[in-house]
Amino acid sequence: MKSSRVKNLTRITLSAVILCISTWLCIPFVIPFTMQTFAVFFVLSLLGGKKGSLAIAVYLLLGIVGLPVFSGFRSGIGTILGPTGGYLVGFLATGLISMLGEVILHRPAGGIFTLIVGLFVCYAFGTVWFCHIAGGQTFLGALMLCVLPYVIPDLCKLFFAVFVAGRLRPTIK
Repeated sequence: MKSSRVKNLTRITLSAVILCISTWLCIPFVIPFTMQTFAVFFVLSLLGGKKGSLAIAVYLLLGIVGLPVFSGFRSGIGTILGPTGGYLVGFLATGLISMLGEVILHRPAGGIFTLIVGLFVCYAFGTVWFCHIAGGQTFLGALMLCVLPYVIPDLCKLFFAVFVAGRLRPTIK
């Protein structure tokens, strides 16, 4: 019993580290191109919705307390409350959708459909946040700027993350 708790804590911690490292590959843009979405999908696919969401929450808390884990080595509550912070919070929404998908569909979080829904919830949350914080930006304009350039790369990352997690899952049990 205690051994399984230690294993779960280790998996969650290592997954939070993967999320932190995923921002190192960064192409600056309005919303930077990073490997964060890959890491989010990978963690959720590998650990499941509940443990994956905990790893995402740990990642966000590390950034909020000041560790430079967000894109461009940024950190702090100001990053979360800034124009692109909604997409970071949207990662947690993706995890919650993944948990809900496990309950409704009786399938592991690696279900591609659940992750796609989570991605679009993340987009919606982040875009509304961006419009509200950035001010003067229409929803359609924000979609064109903050979502459209990312849809195809994010879907590719999603499929690749599910594939990699599927290959690794048997080895971590």
